[in-house]
Amino acid sequence: MAYLGRQPTYGAFEKQSLTADGSTTTFTLNYTVGSSSSILVSVAGVHQEPEVAYNLAAGGTQLVFSEAPASSATVFVMFLGVAYDAGELLSSGTITNKTELAETAAADDYVLIYDTSEGTLKKISVANLTA
Repeated sequence: MAYLGRQPTYGAFEKQSLTADGSTTTFTLNYTVGSSSSILVSVAGVHQEPEVAYNLAAGGTQLVFSEAPASSATVFVMFLGVAYDAGELLSSGTITNKTELAETAAADDYVLIYDTSEGTLKKISVANLTA
C-alpha cells in the first residue's frame, strides 16, 4: 500500500472484500469488532454511514446492511480496530473477584472497568469497590 510521508511502523488496517448479490444484507466479518465505528464500509466507492447504512450483529461478528448492496457493486470493509478477547491471553482464574483486589490493593489505587452500556472505559478507585 502506498503512503504519503512516513510509512506506519506499527499496526495495519485489514481489508475484507464482500460479494454482493443484490439480496443479501448480512455478511460475516473476518474479525470481531467492538462498534460500527471501528470499520469503514464502502459500497460502489461510497463510504457508508455507521448505524444508518449498516449495523453490527452477533456480538460484532456480522455486518448487517439496511439495504442489500447491488450485485454489481464493489463492497469492502476496512477494519480500524479489532476487538480482542482477553480470554485468549489470560488463563482461567487469573482474574478473581473484587474482594481479593480490594484486600491486596491500596485504597488510592485505581482499576479500569469497561462499561458496555456506554462503550467506555471508567477509572474507579479501589476504595469505591465493594465486595
